[in-house]
Amino acid sequence: MPAAPLLSIPLQNPGSKGLNTLDSSNILDVSWAVELDNAVFDNAGRIAARKGWTKLTSSGSPGAHNIEQIHCWEDGTNTVVISASNNDIFYGTTTLASKKGALTPTANNWQFLNWDDGTNKKIVAWQKSHSPIVSTVTGTTPGNFAAIVASTGTVPAGNCVMSAWGRLWASDSDNLTIKYSGLLNETQWSSGGAGSFDTRYYWPRNGDFITALATYQDKLVVFGRKNILIYGGTLSPSSSLALVDSVEGVGCVARDSVQSLGNDLIFLSETGLRSLNRTLAVDRGTGSLTPLQEVASQARDTILSYVFGNETAIRSCYNVKEGFYVLAIPNSTQHVVFIIDLKGLKTQGLLGNEQIDIDRARVARWTGWSTYGLAYGRNQVMYGGFADTTDSNNGVIGWYTGYLDNATSYTFSWKSPWIDLGAQDQGESGNFLKIPKEMQIYTVGYAGGTYAVTHGYDFNTIYFANNITIPGNGSATSEWGTPGSEWGLSEYGYSTTFNIEKNKSYMLSSGQVIQIGVSASISSNAFALQRIDIYLKRGRSAR
Repeated sequence: MPAAPLLSIPLQNPGSKGLNTLDSSNILDVSWAVELDNAVFDNAGRIAARKGWTKLTSSGSPGAHNIEQIHCWEDGTNTVVISASNNDIFYGTTTLASKKGALTPTANNWQFLNWDDGTNKKIVAWQKSHSPIVSTVTGTTPGNFAAIVASTGTVPAGNCVMSAWGRLWASDSDNLTIKYSGLLNETQWSSGGAGSFDTRYYWPRNGDFITALATYQDKLVVFGRKNILIYGGTLSPSSSLALVDSVEGVGCVARDSVQSLGNDLIFLSETGLRSLNRTLAVDRGTGSLTPLQEVASQARDTILSYVFGNETAIRSCYNVKEGFYVLAIPNSTQHVVFIIDLKGLKTQGLLGNEQIDIDRARVARWTGWSTYGLAYGRNQVMYGGFADTTDSNNGVIGWYTGYLDNATSYTFSWKSPWIDLGAQDQGESGNFLKIPKEMQIYTVGYAGGTYAVTHGYDFNTIYFANNITIPGNGSATSEWGTPGSEWGLSEYGYSTTFNIEKNKSYMLSSGQVIQIGVSASISSNAFALQRIDIYLKRGRSAR
């Protein structure tokens, strides 16, 4: 009697929905990941290795001190990088030139802000327990920073600042009062239409303090740690400023987690990442607020496990080119970065404005990309502040590029959830013991690269492993793209060294549910995971 043919079970788009640690003990489909490290989501929806970082700084380093803050000053054509480290303020990337002048700061947690008073282009900065400072930019060169000297009133000395509607808006040292400057004048705080208001009268339950400021759809957003206040009438604040909305129970725990995403804001709260649009969503049938929605709730607990105690050091940016929000959490035990991928999630709102369908955001974790400061410029460069381990851990500025972390390899890894193979083939293998014989793994990467494949069964911690080398024969033909893309000669295209490859991995043992892992050492070359096919025999009925 001939042997029964092997059943083929295709596992399409492994990991493409991103990291899901919330349901990691449950049976899920293969498009989730319970581990997804050093990964991004490419333009075809695959999980792929992130880029690394390349050092820009060759002189002027602050020594073995972290570059804790990075800011991009821009004039529409040029991007100039400002950074803070070792109680100093620097200008430049290749050479770091001190611009602190006669200042004597004792911390590096400045919130820098671009400012134009109608005559001069400037950079202002605020941080708690310090006098606010200003630098005038001549051409593309910032001058030394100096304390802002008030011509009228008193400059607020809090931890937050923003510019909008021709004014500076800043928190005062009590973390309750917000002051706004005179029109186009950072020195006027009691003239030129300047004024102030006390938030303590507006916080729900009369208890909170200011953690961040932002603009949202022509309104002023005041974040507390546990609440949010939203003010309108900001064009004429002395006569028209009024509270128009508030959110109770959700606030912002990290000032520098707030980023603008078109018509939305994303921020880090005590209960995870939030979108202001989703937080304020209204049910058009009842007119009432819908239940609060989180961003990346499937990985919330994992993200929050790194947050508390590190709020002041958290940095973020929105990488427009790559389509992801980046949250960097310097942590004493493990320095991590989370990305929230938003590519392909833009939709048209009811008023024709562009919105992001935040519910489908995907998450990945980065290790080894250990930045402290973080900024994204209009030149489409993402800058980070790193410790150069090849040079006495000196602080340097680097940028997101290539496939090495400052000449050091790193590891891409994906682990599937537990998968019910019977469900994957619509019951063809049914409630039977599965006896997998082999996997065929489709990858995108450079020939000669290696990766490891693991598999285990039935919630057991014993795994079988196999190492695979990608052949170097250049035999694959192109399915995608045009020359000049991030993947080399062509976007997932033909070359003698860069192919779509199908590789075989033999499988051992048997079980009802299976977990698969793929990890690859990234050393100068790209890598992406496309598809996995499992070939199995059907065993006895499972009990």
